[in-house]
Amino acid sequence: GPCSITMVESEGRNGELTFIIEARKASDIAPDIKKPDMAEPEMVRVLERGKIVKPKPTPTPGVMSLIFFTWLNSIVELGYKRNKEGKGLESEDLWELRAELQGVNLTKAFEQHWRDELARPKRSIARALWKMINYLVITSAGFELIRIAASFASPLILKQIIVYLQNYQTEPASTGYVLAAMMCVAGFFVALSKAHSFQRMLSAGLLVKGALTSAVFHKSIRLTNAARQERTTGEIVNLMATDAERMFLSFMSLHSVWSAPLQLAVALYLLYLQVGDATWVGLGALLIVFVILALVFVTIARLERLRMVAADVRVKLLNEMLQGIKIIKLMGWEEPVEQAVDATRATELRHVQWLAYTRSVMIAFVMGSTLLTSLVTFATYANIYSGGLNPSSVFTAVALLGLLRFPLMQIPQAINAYAQCRVSLVRIQSLLESEEMLLQEARPLSALAPGQPVVS
Repeated sequence: GPCSITMVESEGRNGELTFIIEARKASDIAPDIKKPDMAEPEMVRVLERGKIVKPKPTPTPGVMSLIFFTWLNSIVELGYKRNKEGKGLESEDLWELRAELQGVNLTKAFEQHWRDELARPKRSIARALWKMINYLVITSAGFELIRIAASFASPLILKQIIVYLQNYQTEPASTGYVLAAMMCVAGFFVALSKAHSFQRMLSAGLLVKGALTSAVFHKSIRLTNAARQERTTGEIVNLMATDAERMFLSFMSLHSVWSAPLQLAVALYLLYLQVGDATWVGLGALLIVFVILALVFVTIARLERLRMVAADVRVKLLNEMLQGIKIIKLMGWEEPVEQAVDATRATELRHVQWLAYTRSVMIAFVMGSTLLTSLVTFATYANIYSGGLNPSSVFTAVALLGLLRFPLMQIPQAINAYAQCRVSLVRIQSLLESEEMLLQEARPLSALAPGQPVVS
């Protein structure tokens, strides 16, 4: 029967092509064509060697399987067995994506939210994306809060264990067992909540990446001639390949925007309970480090913008070179064109090099800040309090100072991720707001009067 065949994905394996096509009823394309025995629309995979199979259904995990991610065991075990046999996973081994993760549904959802934004006086692509991922981000934030609470419970339990060991002769043995069990439970909740928080944020990042890539592609084929002249092919390719990927990677540290300052505040408060006023001297040392890091962040943001501009120029030049390769060969312009490409690449690499140097300085300050804070804090405490340090307070303070290292490392990453997200969103929103051609509706022949055009 009549139908529409649309290729939606292709991939290579061992020199052979794999095509994934979507088969739809002809009645979905032209409503006047009817065929009662036509099957319902479904996604099929056309694999190599002409074998046609349906996608493997995604497993439906139970509560415990969701908690401990055991629903992944089957595919991990299959991959291990195939690896021992010198093989790999085949296309038919992979599960079908859930409906909300499939590209078609993802594109429709984002386009609907973006149309709602176009009706607003002040448009925001971030708000449209938030409507798609708010559930994942909010639940991930809940798991992040559990992780923070469990991580700070460990130093407090450690203090009680040290106090118990100092007085173990007068304390019952059951107290020690309970404290040890509580320490293990705290570590368990830290690992479990961190895994779930990370998994949900990565899922949100994949949704954003897929939606933006699809939106940029569809917009690029609908641009008017005037709007197309304002943007190069290289810039549009960078939006799909680089900016969308950067948005996905930024989700790994996006929670640190709020969780890192919270952890820093809680750690300083608990540290004050252990070493008193010496905490403020350590805080002063941290503030000095933050001022230096702020200057480093500004430099990183500036170098990142320069690198992206240089990348756009390089991709544009490469695209023009490939389009005019015949003329370049006929005219013997290989050497000057090669020099021009090398010059643009050298400019981009220079920015990448300085970015690497600047980030190394940032990491050095972050890693050294914990040692500096510990040194200043304990030196001040020894000068202020003549009674010396209590072992329980010392070990607890050391554990808390160790916890300070993580938010100090996360804050620069979070600021850097936020800056990258902001730059990428501005670039993508600028494209999506560009003028586009009016869509023309093609009507079925049976619905046309004699002499009436198909496209109006």
